[in-house]
Amino acid sequence: LRSTAICQACVAVRMGSVKEEWKQKQRKRKQRKVINMAGKSPLKEIPSTREILKEAIKEVEIDIERPSLTARKLEKKCHEIYRKYEERVREKWKDKVPIEELEKSLSQSRVSRAGHTIELILQTLLDCFGIKYERNKKINEEQLDFVIPNVETLKKDPKNAIIILSLIHISEPT
Repeated sequence: LRSTAICQACVAVRMGSVKEEWKQKQRKRKQRKVINMAGKSPLKEIPSTREILKEAIKEVEIDIERPSLTARKLEKKCHEIYRKYEERVREKWKDKVPIEELEKSLSQSRVSRAGHTIELILQTLLDCFGIKYERNKKINEEQLDFVIPNVETLKKDPKNAIIILSLIHISEPT
């Protein structure tokens, strides 16, 4: 009888924690719904990385003598443009969605877009210089961002091929 009472008490405690977990999940779902109000995600108001790069190219002179400097200038300008759009989104949505969720979404978007922006800048510069390449190729389970001039050359004559991996270090304030 005593073990039955203990088991029932354990079940009751467990059921209480299950109920609480369920309530927490419901609250999170509700917050996600708020962030994605009727299909209107705040992040959709920020142009794509490609559109932002096009905007940056209009403002940054491409120096064929100093491609590394040009790449850094383009990345900086893209970041400035993105931040401008991000601020507009923050202002518009600050009273409509939980601010912590909005900031988390914006931060994740910023990190994701940074890597994509670097790849697009490299692609733009390679195109500008007329350099032949293949993009996003997988060789031996290894994902390669750019292979110059192509994978076939890399396999047959690796000395005459170049692999470019675009890596970026993101340091967000804590």
